[in-house]
Order: sequence, then C-alpha cells, then structure tokens
Amino acid sequence: MIQLRLVVRSLLSSIVRTPLVLPLVLVALCAGCGGGGDTTSVSASSDTSTYSLAVNVDGAGSVTSSPAGIACGTQCNASYAHGTSVTLTATPDADYEFNGWSVSGASCPDTTNCTMSMAASRSATASFRHKYRMLTVSVTGSGSVTSNPVGITCGSDCSENYPYGTAVTLSATPASGYLFSGWSGSGISCPGTGSCNVAMTAAQNVAATFSPVVASTYTLQVTLSGSGSVASNPAGIACGSDCSETYVSGTSVTLSATPASGFTFAGWNGGGCAGTGACTVVMTAARTVTASFVPATYALSVSVTGSGTVTTTPAGISCGSDCNESYNSGTSVTLTATAASGYSFSGWSGGGISCTGTGTCTVSMTATKTVTATFSALPTFAATVSVTGSGTVTSAPAGIACGGDCTENYVSGTSVTLSASAASGYSFSGWGGACTGTGNCTLSMTSARSVTATFTQSTYALTVSVSGSGSVSSAPAGISCGAICNANYASGTSVTLTATPASGSNFSGWGGACSGVSASCSVSMAAAKNVSAAFIANTGSGSVPLTWEAPNQNVDNTCLTDLSGYKISRGPAPDNYTATDTVMANAVSCNDSGMSNACGAIKTCTYTVNNLTAGTWYFSLRVFDSVGDISDYSNVVSKVTP
Repeated sequence: MIQLRLVVRSLLSSIVRTPLVLPLVLVALCAGCGGGGDTTSVSASSDTSTYSLAVNVDGAGSVTSSPAGIACGTQCNASYAHGTSVTLTATPDADYEFNGWSVSGASCPDTTNCTMSMAASRSATASFRHKYRMLTVSVTGSGSVTSNPVGITCGSDCSENYPYGTAVTLSATPASGYLFSGWSGSGISCPGTGSCNVAMTAAQNVAATFSPVVASTYTLQVTLSGSGSVASNPAGIACGSDCSETYVSGTSVTLSATPASGFTFAGWNGGGCAGTGACTVVMTAARTVTASFVPATYALSVSVTGSGTVTTTPAGISCGSDCNESYNSGTSVTLTATAASGYSFSGWSGGGISCTGTGTCTVSMTATKTVTATFSALPTFAATVSVTGSGTVTSAPAGIACGGDCTENYVSGTSVTLSASAASGYSFSGWGGACTGTGNCTLSMTSARSVTATFTQSTYALTVSVSGSGSVSSAPAGISCGAICNANYASGTSVTLTATPASGSNFSGWGGACSGVSASCSVSMAAAKNVSAAFIANTGSGSVPLTWEAPNQNVDNTCLTDLSGYKISRGPAPDNYTATDTVMANAVSCNDSGMSNACGAIKTCTYTVNNLTAGTWYFSLRVFDSVGDISDYSNVVSKVTP
C-alpha cells in the first residue's frame, strides 16, 4: 500500500493506483562479327597489306631473313609489307648440312638462300640432315651382308654413305654349305653371329667371315606373347598352329610377325633378333625366338575453343590441362564438355567422329582421333542502380555496392538479388524501375535493367499536453499548444519547447520527456516523445504550506521507483475542488523524515500553494508515476487564508 500523509501539521492516508489510458546499357551483340558475314570488295590506289611469314626448321640448323624479322631458332614469325622481297638464309648446325626448302606458294632452289615476294602469307620449312660417313663391308668366305637402313648388299654393293650418327644394322647370310662365323673390324663391338649394330659417328670398316660347314640340322622354336602369328621363309613355321621346325645347319630362316586385329607387333627376343622388322636366324645351332604382340593403342587429342573443359570416361583427358591420351584399340571413350562461367557449350567437331548436339561425345578408338569442343561466350547485360535519399544497395552475386559502385555487367540469365540498407535516420521506402515493394529485389538478367532505391528521412511525433492555463510553442515551428499540440520532426532534430503561462497563472513545471521548472525544454527527436506542461492559477495573495510524507511503496508493497509528480487539488469544500495544480517531483522540496521501511528512507516533502484568495481552503493530493498511473486522493486538510 502506498503510504501518503498530507498535513498542515501531520495527517495520513492510503493511495490506491488507478490505471490510466493515455492518448544498362543495352549491350549490342554482333552475331556475325569475325567471320561468316557478307564481304564487300573495295578498290584502293595502293596495297598497304602486310603478310605473315612463318618459318619452320626440320633438323638442326637456323634460318635468318633479309630484311630482318626472322631469326629462327628464336623468332620464327614476321610480317612484311605487300610486295617485299624476302631472302631466307639457312645455316646448318655442326655435323649437319642443308637439305632443301619447302615453301608455300613459291619455289626455291636447293641452296641455302631462298628469295620470295610477299604477295600473300607464306610458310617455309628449311630441312637439315646429318653429314654422311662411309661404311665399308668386306666378306671372307661365301655369303652376303645386307644393311638396315638399306644401302649395302655385299656381294655386289659393299659400301654406303650414311648420315652422321645413323645406327646401321648389318645382317650376314651364309651361302649354301657355309655358316657365318662372326664379325670383325676396328671400332666395332659385334660378338657372336647375330646382326651387327654400327654407329656411324666415323667411317667404319666391317668384315664378315663365312666358313664351310658339314651339314647338320637344328631346331627353330618360336613362342608367342600376346595375339598374333609368325611364319617362316623357307616354310616350316606357321605359329599359331606349328611353332617348331628343323633346318639344315647354316640355313638362313626369316621369320615374319603378323599381329591379330587390335594388336601391334612389339618386337623379337632371342635368336639374335630384335626390333619389329623381319627376324633372320642362321641355323648354326638350335634357336628359340619369342614374338611379342601388345594391344594396339591410338592417340585421342582434344582441343578447346573458347572457355571450358573436357573430361573423359575412362579417365585420361582433363582438357584444360591434359588434352592427350592413348587408348587401347576398340576402347569406347566418352567425352563430357563443361562450360566455364559466362560461356555455353556449342558442340563437337573433328575428323572420324560422329557427335552432334551438346551432349556427351562417344569415340571408338579404332584409329587416332582428334576432337574439338567449342564454347561460346554468353552475352552480358548491365544492371544499373540509382539511390534517392540516404542509403546503400548491394548485390548477390557481388558487383554492385551503391553508394560507390552502382553499375555491373552480368552474364545473360544470371539472377541478381539487390538488398537496400537505409542510413541512420532514414528508412527504405521502396524500389522503382525493374522492381517494386520494399523487400529484396531479384533481377533476371535477360536484358539491361535499371532500378531506383528510395530512402526517406525518418520522422517522430512530439506530443505536448497542457494542464492549467498557458501555452507551449516550439522551435523549429510545429507546436503551438493550446491549438496545435502534435508535430512530426525529422530524426535527430533538437526541438526547444517554451512554456508561457496565461494571465493569472504561473508555470509550475514539465513532465514526460522534459523536467524541471525552467520555461524552456530541449528534446532530441530520436524517437516519439511526450511532454506535459503544468500551469497553476494566480488568484490571490494568500499562501498555504503543505507537508507530506512521500510514498515509496505501491499498494501491493512493491517498491515505487518511478514517482513523477503530484496533483494538488483545492476547493472551498472537502469534496468541491475547483483547481488542481500539477507539480513535478523535482519541483518539490523533500528531506529525510528519519523513518524508513523495506523500500528505504521515507522523505518529508513541502510545497507552498500561492496566490490564494481569502477564505477557508480544503486540500488533497494524488501521486502519479512515469507511465501516468495515478493514486486515489489523500486525506483532506484545511487552512484559512487572510
């Protein structure tokens, strides 16, 4: 219970709270630019065209030009004005010699200089070959020697020039009744009776010795690894089915390997045979020869036009980075194209494939294949944002941060979400242009889009109430209460209220967002505000000092922490109050009474009611808090004024 005691000397009464209700720029795309469009012939008085000259080098050497431009090795391409006469000069490296020219649209003699007129773009290839070294073979006894590469067939042709560094394999074939005994010669290492490999880094002399033999027979055994067959000359071996045969001593047997479908011949092993050519075995002893066949492989090469990647199943190609892979014959390889951002896949092309549309491409590896995947750039459109008022607009995906960056180009079909953020003291009013409403704005970028974001400054209501006789005005203008007691002000505005009492009244103080008894009060409009101004009548010269104990408890014994002021009523009879003064708590003088309760010290407060006419006056007061709740009347006291 609120304990309130109003006395001329000392009276006590209870106060009961009564709740009160207070009042792009469109991007133009050129679909035919760069090729495929109509062309128009234009005549000019002179040809100022330039043409490209591309030089290739086959072998070891270099090519220079006059006039300058080509220095191939390092610079193999140059452009020349129409009609320029360009002389190319070929210079072989050490141990090489010039071998001739191959020129597109021109012919050149087989000399180191080649002169051409630049009437069109041209390509030229300079060929260089190793210098030659002489290989001489001599035969002792009865037999012949042949070479690989060809050149020597000794009995009849026993010498040949070979390019420097060539590896020459000599094969000895004894005549009937002879056997091959072996090789000899300075600077060679050919033990045994197999073929002799000679490296032509210098002139070489090789002797082949054949010796008469007594006829005897030896077995030739052929084994197979992989899928294929081997036949012999003279006949006897047909392996697959017949892989063993006996031959007279000294017989030269040539074995030929034939791979099965989907396989290739990998080479010989044993019997003095190697490589992938025919295997010749001289039967001076029992021989075992193995023929190895491996699955055929073919290269698959992928190239990409535009921006995107191609992958394969089975794995091997990830182009971008790895665009070539070899696959076993007959393998079915599926290519999948993935366009980069801003691009679309246009289709496949290539020799020996049948892939249409933009789906996957399946290639059967029965031969070497080349496939091209073409990606085309998607069109882009501009999203343009303008801002009215104070605020920012951002986009997802990123690109627009308006304020600063208000335009961005997006790939056709991109969904762009714009978000508006009001600055302090402003609110977002809505979108204009390509969007409406106040939520996020989503644009589908199928064309250029323009959007306006409007922000308006926030306003807050200032409401003034007056009790008693007087008025309140504001600066800046808006409030003139009596007549106009409400006005809206922009966020952050500082409003000064001035209280002016009517004739016969005095200003007794502010309430709500203002306090004190000064005639002026400043309110900062960061939110809606309520202010009350109290005036009391000035009707006579009499005065009555009232004293009471200020309550600090509610009727439910909870502590009263937001006491705001008092309403002091007076009249000529106990229940006939003709005037009520509203007095704010800070306008009342209070001191400790020396008493206390559970809510703290109890204060004794004094207030003098002035300007009273002569007679007997009856007084009672009520308490109100910060939300406007007000208590019942206190006890009544009386006083006679002269």
